[in-house]
Amino acid sequence: MSDIIDFNSFKNNATEKDIEKFEQYMQNVFYGVMEGKININEAPEKIKEWLQNNNISEEKFKAIQEKLMERYSDELGLDLNQLGIDLKQLGLEFDINETMEINTFQEKYKSKLYVNQIDEYFATYKLNNNINEGKVILSKDEVTIVSQKKVNIDDKELNELLCDYKKILKGEKLNITVADNCFVYKY
Repeated sequence: MSDIIDFNSFKNNATEKDIEKFEQYMQNVFYGVMEGKININEAPEKIKEWLQNNNISEEKFKAIQEKLMERYSDELGLDLNQLGIDLKQLGLEFDINETMEINTFQEKYKSKLYVNQIDEYFATYKLNNNINEGKVILSKDEVTIVSQKKVNIDDKELNELLCDYKKILKGEKLNITVADNCFVYKY
């Protein structure tokens, strides 16, 4: 009786029922996208809600994803590694946590944030409060603060934005350029 039962291994184990339930849910989400009932940008949030509603941990979700990849590669008779296909290198690896962090950031600042994701993460935040007036340009680890007035870096709104942005970059140091007292003219 010296064996210790690890209930976490049972809890995080992906069963066939879990996989089929998730697969069915994903099909419903994608049909919703195709029918125009769901915006494609809402899909990660829908997945997050489903995980929470079904009490599925990150470890179990990862196990479900791995089982699905195995299933589809087996059904198609493909071994992606043997074919030399690296999903991470192609940028096709899906990280639900990173996606949720970005969505949370965008949702929090949506009223003042313009996001352009053509090639790399790029956003412009309109900073307009009783302390600062201008815009903050976010591009990976490069941040540019532009204002026609003197920029006060003690601004709580500005610092909260920078802290939240740094979180989605996994704590990477930000290179911040302040361009204050700028002038704008028509050409």
